[in-house]
Amino acid sequence: MNIVMNDFVGDVGPANFDENLPLHKTLQWYTDVVTYDGWQEQRNELAERPMRTWDVNWSLLEDVTRAKLVELFHRARGRNETFLYKDRHDYECSFLECTVTAVGGETTTQLRKRYYYGETEYWDEDKIDIVPGTEFAPVIKINGVTKTEGTHYTLHDQTGVVNWAGGTAPNGALTAGQIVTANYQFYFRVRFSEDIYNDDKKNYEFYENVVAIMEVLTVASSSSSSSSLSSSSSSSSSSSSVSSSSSSSSSLSSSSSSSSSSSLSSSSSSSSSSSLSSSSSSSSSSSSSSLSSSSSSSSSSSAA
Repeated sequence: MNIVMNDFVGDVGPANFDENLPLHKTLQWYTDVVTYDGWQEQRNELAERPMRTWDVNWSLLEDVTRAKLVELFHRARGRNETFLYKDRHDYECSFLECTVTAVGGETTTQLRKRYYYGETEYWDEDKIDIVPGTEFAPVIKINGVTKTEGTHYTLHDQTGVVNWAGGTAPNGALTAGQIVTANYQFYFRVRFSEDIYNDDKKNYEFYENVVAIMEVLTVASSSSSSSSLSSSSSSSSSSSSVSSSSSSSSSLSSSSSSSSSSSLSSSSSSSSSSSLSSSSSSSSSSSSSSLSSSSSSSSSSSAA
């Protein structure tokens, strides 16, 4: 959903209601720390930017305001759908924070923001959801010269992409070394942290509620994710089955080969042994016969 939470809920409250809310904000990095013997450690950075969560405390909710918050929660189906949130302490990008050097030949530029520009320790974030020009007109320049939206370029406020081939008199492809700078405002894409909504009525007139929301970097359809997951699981299962079958076949072949080889060897050995024995026996018999005949002949001659 492209509903802006601040405007949808906050504007129906007192003046500057959404800007004066007590707010708890968390920025979390993602580091994997591996500890070795002797307490030596290795640190692996698993994310190039932090993730944000906000606890928005609506300490005074009138019936109308509460109804809008409840409506947003149910339309989002709890954690299922995303919406937009404008962080009152981080919603604008200056020219210095958005500086992109052209490679040459490209016709689009992604708007981004560099946090802690000028320092060695910085990070860049692509800004996808841009505040439309009807609320805050972005100013985009090439080498310090302001270009006009709708004339020299077009800007898609749901992707943050500047198209230099769009407009009535498009700027055209950038040349290598040209510097694009921009001043614009942006939203954060968020979702509710819980599927449960709690109501706390303080008195006959006011409600109090703390709503936890968290930043979302990718937006995926639940149905497509499920399909992908099922397909992936099926593929994995099939692959495993095929592998197992292959292994079984291999084992069977090996076993058969081994058995055949063994049988053949045994057979060969037996045949060889039998032949050898027969041969030996025959030789012995022949020798014995010869010897006996010879002995008999000798005896007869002596007698004569």
